[in-house]
Amino acid sequence: MAGFRKTVKKVVPKVDLQSYNVLIAGGFKAGKTRLWKEVMELHYPDEPEAGLLLAFEPGYNTWELESVVPMHDYDWRFFKNEVVKGLLEEAKTSRVTKVIGIDTADRMMDMVTEYILEEMSKKYGKKF
Repeated sequence: MAGFRKTVKKVVPKVDLQSYNVLIAGGFKAGKTRLWKEVMELHYPDEPEAGLLLAFEPGYNTWELESVVPMHDYDWRFFKNEVVKGLLEEAKTSRVTKVIGIDTADRMMDMVTEYILEEMSKKYGKKF
């Protein structure tokens, strides 16, 4: 038997969504939010609040979802001071959220960019 055979191993993938970072990419109306909904229902059928969708755009409105924060109604300060702090506190005490979805990353980046430009404009006294 060849020497490399001692290094061959069986791989058993985890079915624990909390262990993965996943990017779902697709064009407009490609089914990204529906996929989120169906994956959460499949893996957390008895825990409807396990999957928290942070919705930076209102496209989720066509689906019945149990746990959504309509981030498009708020700003980055709310995200930073309320959502992030709340999730950290929840993780320490009584973890409800197990998986976080961001719908969509490009809108999230727009929101944080606006926040950073606003903060730098205040700090340096000029418009960025």
